[in-house]
Amino acid sequence: MRNIINKVLLTVLLSLPTISIAQTTYYPGQIRIIVHDSTIIPQPGGISKNVAFQSILDSFNITNITQPMSFAKTPELRRLFELNTTQSEDSLFNALAAIDELFLSIEKCPIPQNLYDPADYMWWLTINNQPGDWLWYLKRIQANLAWDITKGSTNVKVAVIDSGVDKDHPDLIGKISPPYDFYTGGPFTTNVFTQTHGTTVATLLAAETLDQGQTSNGQMASIGYNTQIMFSAYQSIDACVFASTVLGANIISISWLAGCAPSTVTLLAEQEILNNGTCIIRAAGNGTQHCNGDKVYPFSGYEDDRTLVISSTGKDDKHFATDLPSTYQSNSHYPEVDLCARGYTVLCGIPYQGGGGHMAIFNIWGYFSKHPVSFWDSCINVFCEPLFSV
Repeated sequence: MRNIINKVLLTVLLSLPTISIAQTTYYPGQIRIIVHDSTIIPQPGGISKNVAFQSILDSFNITNITQPMSFAKTPELRRLFELNTTQSEDSLFNALAAIDELFLSIEKCPIPQNLYDPADYMWWLTINNQPGDWLWYLKRIQANLAWDITKGSTNVKVAVIDSGVDKDHPDLIGKISPPYDFYTGGPFTTNVFTQTHGTTVATLLAAETLDQGQTSNGQMASIGYNTQIMFSAYQSIDACVFASTVLGANIISISWLAGCAPSTVTLLAEQEILNNGTCIIRAAGNGTQHCNGDKVYPFSGYEDDRTLVISSTGKDDKHFATDLPSTYQSNSHYPEVDLCARGYTVLCGIPYQGGGGHMAIFNIWGYFSKHPVSFWDSCINVFCEPLFSV
């Protein structure tokens, strides 16, 4: 049924060239357009064959137009272009809307927000829990039994697109391949603030976990003994499509949102990724902090039910965590949420910590390893056999 809804909604969006994501914070001066005819885009140093479009380029002093997804399979995504101006994005948007017959879509570019609670959970655990109980979630999902089946596999390509990662963290030594941002090709940032969220996610998935008698570099157990990840701090649809279409990622994990409503570009990208056979797993959101507790985008799980949306439960296996301060008691649980997993007050690679939907994403694999669900057979085949070590 959702696939039918998806086709109807996509048809509607494709007929509304001025649609844009419902979000309040955008990249300054940045607009993306899908053109009907790529030949209106001027060559470097040239001019557009369309007089009205060229007039806008001149008025906003736009001399460099980029093509973010030239690598995409979907024709519409290959006709996606990005414009940047020193003037306001609203002014540029309105000017382009006046000649909207040239475009399939005109969209402002929302700045991604990470889906995590900005609370010091490590401290909260230290002062409230019994010593030695920090890894309660691995005990609850019987990780030791899953590790008897498999300890993960480097053959499964897990793409994590997040705010940044501490590549030198002891728990991540030798775990990130390639050892640079897979989308931009640049080195990972050393900014402690921006790499916190990505490091918590990465250590949950692939922190160094060794058998008894071995000497560890790190300090915590993780989902996959031998799992490796590819990482990009470029939080965008572009990086997601690149990971799937160009690099052949088996799984894409995102724990951020770019808006509270779909856009033409996000729906086209979601279909290409899923049609490639790549599984998308996304965090549901942090309750009313994001989209008033409703669906988050990209990849909400509403338009295409092949996308898996994950939320959190606590130590009592209930979605509402009564043992936490009120600000952090509940993550999003709208109808499109597929599953909940242990995600409150979980330990990540010290000194990083966190809780919420992005913590639950990786713990959900422990559920799959012992409770296969035929509805997601294609994704489970990726997870359970080669990857599960929860």
